[in-house]
This record gives sequence, C-alpha cells and structure tokens, in this order.
Amino acid sequence: MSLLEVRNLSTRFKLIDHTVRAVDGISFSVEHNETLAIVGESGCGKSVTAMSLMNLIQAPGEIDSSSEIIFEGKNVLEMNDSELKELRGGKIAMIFQEPSASFNPLFRIGSQIAEALKIHQGAAKDEALVQAEKLLDSVKISEPDRRVKNYPFQLSGGMLQRAMTALAISCSPKLLLADEPTTALDVTIQAQIIKLLQDEASEKNMSIIFVTHDLELIDGFADRIMLLYAGRVFEQSTAPEFFDNPLHPYGEDLMNAIPRMGLFKDEHKLYTIKGQVPDEKSKPIGCAYAPRCRKCFDKCVNEEPPLFSVNSRNVRCWLFENKNLSTDGEDK
Repeated sequence: MSLLEVRNLSTRFKLIDHTVRAVDGISFSVEHNETLAIVGESGCGKSVTAMSLMNLIQAPGEIDSSSEIIFEGKNVLEMNDSELKELRGGKIAMIFQEPSASFNPLFRIGSQIAEALKIHQGAAKDEALVQAEKLLDSVKISEPDRRVKNYPFQLSGGMLQRAMTALAISCSPKLLLADEPTTALDVTIQAQIIKLLQDEASEKNMSIIFVTHDLELIDGFADRIMLLYAGRVFEQSTAPEFFDNPLHPYGEDLMNAIPRMGLFKDEHKLYTIKGQVPDEKSKPIGCAYAPRCRKCFDKCVNEEPPLFSVNSRNVRCWLFENKNLSTDGEDK
C-alpha cells in the first residue's frame, strides 16, 4: 500500500464574481521513502496542493467533496479535529513557503520547536529544549545555543527558513511537505538543506513531497516528477526520464529555461517562455498551455487533452494521442 493516495483532488476558491479552480482534479501517489517533486511556475497550484494534503484550506477556499486524500489507509478529509491534531506536525509535517508567517512572534524559536516535541513525542520541557538546540545545529544555524532563545524577528529570512526546516523534521514525520524550502537561502546552504533532507529520509524512512520551480535543485534528489500547470497534471514520470527527455512541450520549455554556462554571450541568449500562466477568466477552451506552446496546432486550441499513458509515463498533450496506451480522461 502506498503511504499517500490522492484521488481527484479539486480545490476551489469562491470569489464574488467567479470561482478559481486552483487545483483541478489531480491524482497521484507517494510511496514509502520516496521523494516526489511537484514542479511548475508560480500560480500552477503547487502550494495549494500541499496545503490541501493537510486539510489546511480555509474559506473562501474549499476542497471538493469528491476528493480523497488517503494517508496510511485513512481519508484525511474525513478526520476529526483530534485526528488532525495528531496528524499535523506528527505524521505529516510541512515546511511553509513563508517562515516569517509560520512562527508566533511572541514566543522564542526554541520554545516553539520544543512545543511540537512535547505534543507529539511526549518530551519533557528541558529535554525538548535540548533537542531544539540540536535541531537548529543540524540545519546549520550558527550559535544554536543562543539562537534557541531568540524571537523570530531576531533571525534573518534565511535563518527563519532553516528554523522552519528544523521544526518540520523535529518529530520525524512519515511524510514531509517541503514548499519551496530553500527560496531564501544561498546556494551553499541550499545544498546543505537538500543533503539534510536526503539523510533524514534515508535514516527515518521518510517520504518527501518537494514543491519547487527550480528544476536544477531537484536533479539527483527527486525520485519522481509531477508537472503542474493551471491546476492540472501535465506530466508524471520518473525524475531520470523527465530530465533526459521531458514529453510535454511545457516541460521542454522549463528545461530550456535553466541558465547554463555561456548563456549570456551574444550567441547564447537566455531562453524565455512567452506569456504567463492564465488566470481563471482567461483560461483557454482547449489546452491551458496552447497560447504559449511552440508546438500548438488546431486541436490544442479547441479541445483539452486527457492525460495519456505513454509507456510508464503520463502526459496531457495531443501530440501523444496516437502513442497512447490507455486513457480514461482522469489523472492517475
């Protein structure tokens, strides 16, 4: 049995004059000790997907009643408050994209990490504070004995990001949701955090869902890739397959846009993707990527493609209609 099974996840935000389909009927699974990377540009539904998995969507947002999030055989969307309290931070933890908004400004960093240890692991106060200091040291925060006594405003953005990572891994969760966990960090610290997450996953049999727009960051780290665009799955494959040969034109464009040595010389300009992710009111009738796609043809403009199965991979593109082995019109 998979650790996590997500079926037809749809998360919508009801506004005054229209409804935004932030996540639109996606399905995927995460195995034990596996790292799944959810990639795509800003506005594609990556963070909303992660928040939905912990049932953290609040009004005006709502998760459709047909959605299922099965974690260890139980539907997260059917859990009561007591079960959710045990789940969040204990069995499933999250590194949020904005750490400054994730810490209570009135309490010391060490106390907030210690609180999670007391709640989920039953640690005594003094023991929990000692563990909190060790966790800050593990994420490469200098002088952890001093920083453990600091308030959030006394830490830089990068240090808060690392403290958020320490908090997330404090209770050895079975599934870690990492939402752009290295955004505020320099390249050296990014590499250290990735190595830390790899070691934690290996040592504690932890699975990771890593949300990012930085493809270079997950090369060699992720086991599988799920490419999102406009709230829909556009491609699912193993990471080596994706990096070797992305099937969807959107994946190709993202790979081409990665900066490489010599790109800023006159003969090697930086590749850019024209246009932007469509909002709800400007979504095309057919493929959502059609207005930006260099391989677009008439059918792409007029009809949305289903998710085709091509060998062991899934891709939402009419280019693969004749190569399709199976399709039911739903994400898998």
